Amino acid sequence: MKTWRAGLLIVTLLLAAIASAHAAPPVIIGADLETSDTTSTADDAIALGVEIAIEEINAAGGVLGGRKLVLQKTDNRGIPARGRDNAIALANTPDLVAMVVSKFSAIAMEQLDVIHEQKLPMLDAWAAADAIVENTAKPNYAFRLSLTDSWAMQALLKHARSRGLYKIGVVAPANVWGRSCLAAIERDLARNRGVVVSVQSYYWGGEKTLAKHYRAIREAGAQAVILIANEADGALLVKDIASLPPADRLPILSHWGILTGRFIELSGEALNQVDLVTVTTRTLIPARNAAAKKLIARGTAYFKVDDPAKIIALPGLAHAYDLTHLLARAINKAGSTDREKIRAALESLPPYEGAIKRYQPAFTASRHEALSVQNVHIARFTADGRVVLLED
Repeated sequence: MKTWRAGLLIVTLLLAAIASAHAAPPVIIGADLETSDTTSTADDAIALGVEIAIEEINAAGGVLGGRKLVLQKTDNRGIPARGRDNAIALANTPDLVAMVVSKFSAIAMEQLDVIHEQKLPMLDAWAAADAIVENTAKPNYAFRLSLTDSWAMQALLKHARSRGLYKIGVVAPANVWGRSCLAAIERDLARNRGVVVSVQSYYWGGEKTLAKHYRAIREAGAQAVILIANEADGALLVKDIASLPPADRLPILSHWGILTGRFIELSGEALNQVDLVTVTTRTLIPARNAAAKKLIARGTAYFKVDDPAKIIALPGLAHAYDLTHLLARAINKAGSTDREKIRAALESLPPYEGAIKRYQPAFTASRHEALSVQNVHIARFTADGRVVLLED
């Protein structure tokens, strides 16, 4: 009897080993993020959103009848050329079906030719330059679940007009993101009241103060400043303005680059001494379903805060989570890891109840934006470090 049982055990183990050896390989999602950027938290939020979604998808059986999803990350270090090299490496990875891009529009734009040459779906959970999605490629492999520069500038200028601020100065980086925002401002002002009295360009991440740019804007007669910046450069302007007498401090209307990292920490007490609003998307607060509640719980634990409103990169977490679930549905609809089929499937998904909203559907052949200007809102920072929508 013991010999029979031992033989059965050996056969069982052999069969298990054979099955394991022939098991389908995992399906890979790439993510090229600014991992080594010490002031950024958007990369952490985006990666966490993807990872939580992957956990849920794998727990429910994975994709394509049992294949697991895995995340493969690369570090672009905030450098466009490195981001392009990373995109090439990811595109050449077997069973990699899509690439999530970082917060940097300049890097995503640098990667566009690669993803189209390699027929690799690009998933954008943050970068806002209009041309990332509104490119000339046919078919288009770029899909975004985020805001756009056009929507951001439209919201900020509408807010300015509501406060009687019609003379605007702009502080923008001398790169593709800055140019995208300036074009969006021109389009809005062609339709609405307002004028740009001064445009000041700065070197992205390369200046120690923006005081001379602000001084030029004030001397031009601006009533407010539209700021296009990420967390480090944004904090410079906040400190420059806070150092002036209160009467000399113009309101700051900021793009959401300042939400991508340690902006509150970098600004310090100066943040409480300026009139600053930022544009953002409504995502998880208030939680609309169980998925949103789970994201809030995981996010507050990961970032070690007692309130989800203190996760200033919260949109990245929510956007990446919903994007990953949409991608999994596209993989299953495609029935394979064929990237061309997955791209087509993303354009023809059924409605999906996400953590942020109900997508009806998320994308179509003529629309690769999952959100709309209606999802864009104006927010402020509170003294205790929360980001709160003005209408809340």
